[in-house]
Amino acid sequence: MQELLDILNNTKNTLDNYYEIHKDEDYSNKRNTPKDYLEWIDKKTKIIINSPEFLQKSKECIIRGDVVWVEFGFNIGEEFSGRHPAVVLKNGGKTLLVLPITSKHPTEKQLSSKTYVELGKIYNFKTMRRWVNIFNINPISIERIDFTKRKGNIKGTDLDNISKAFLSSDFSQSIKRVFKIKILPIGIENNIHQYENGIFIFKLLCFNAFNTLNMVSNTSFDMSEPAI
Repeated sequence: MQELLDILNNTKNTLDNYYEIHKDEDYSNKRNTPKDYLEWIDKKTKIIINSPEFLQKSKECIIRGDVVWVEFGFNIGEEFSGRHPAVVLKNGGKTLLVLPITSKHPTEKQLSSKTYVELGKIYNFKTMRRWVNIFNINPISIERIDFTKRKGNIKGTDLDNISKAFLSSDFSQSIKRVFKIKILPIGIENNIHQYENGIFIFKLLCFNAFNTLNMVSNTSFDMSEPAI
């Protein structure tokens, strides 16, 4: 197909130009480098090629509270990128809602924002201090998970703390005003569902993904991850 061939040639030319611009840069000890970008293009293309086979083999059960290794890829600006562990908040079958984990200590200003939650013990992971930022919540394809690595899990109290952080955030208050969501007292089981629904609406607003309208139910959802 000529149109596809033209797009391929244009893409090759763009990548050749990108290489020429960055080939002499010293990017040692840096993150999100040109090398990382080109490696991600190669890796993502292979993931897409192997997609049918992957989905056929991926039978491992993943539940809320599990911690898995995720390839977030090479993204733009301050968007979350790279390979990181992430807490699973919702399993939608082929799509997961996850919260990336970082070992980088938040600044005082970041901590004062109340959007960071320090996690306790992550079972099957090396012991160290780790945090999540509730505004880094991401819907991802299950194909981004590295199933060669052993998964971990966090305690229910950590999930409760994540829920509390989201429900007390400024964005949560906006959601309540716009969608008239009644937030129940922290600790009540229904509050978990309220929390999940709020996150879903959050992603709906951010990515304008009309196919996610059914995710406000507590049973199932079909959410495509945002384009990278």
